[in-house]
Amino acid sequence: TNCSMRNNRAVYGGGAHCESGGLVERSTMSGNSATYGGGFRCKQGGEARYCAINDNTAYAGGGAEHAKEGSLINCTLSGNFATNGGGGVYMTAGTVSNCWFLGNRSTGDPGVGGVYMSGGLVMDSRFVGNYSSTDGGAAILFGASVMRGCTFVTNTAGRWGGAIRMDGGSVFN
Repeated sequence: TNCSMRNNRAVYGGGAHCESGGLVERSTMSGNSATYGGGFRCKQGGEARYCAINDNTAYAGGGAEHAKEGSLINCTLSGNFATNGGGGVYMTAGTVSNCWFLGNRSTGDPGVGGVYMSGGLVMDSRFVGNYSSTDGGAAILFGASVMRGCTFVTNTAGRWGGAIRMDGGSVFN
């Protein structure tokens, strides 16, 4: 709680890595880099609450990566970058609730500036000014992914889905 993780490097979770549980709360993860989860990575559990996850870089999940499970609750993810997928978050399962995605970017294919989802739930979150040079300015949904009650403003994609690209998944108000 109340930690600052800045300018760290790792293969998994540049700022923090939680495996089979763990909690990071009211902390800042900034300027970190990793192959997976530039700021934060959780595998089979783990949670970040009330965190600022800013200006991190990764191959996948510039801000954060959820591999199998994990939660981001009331977090702000801004200015993060991924060279492949998920400038903000790359998730295969888990939950993102009441988060802000601001100005995250990705240049890879399939890209996605905000959140890359191949499973999981994103609810009550806001996506503003995210960018992908290819698909999904704010989000890409595959398989059983669900987005509920989210807001999308001024997101940009170079190819498909300025706000959302869907190849499966569901979006509800």
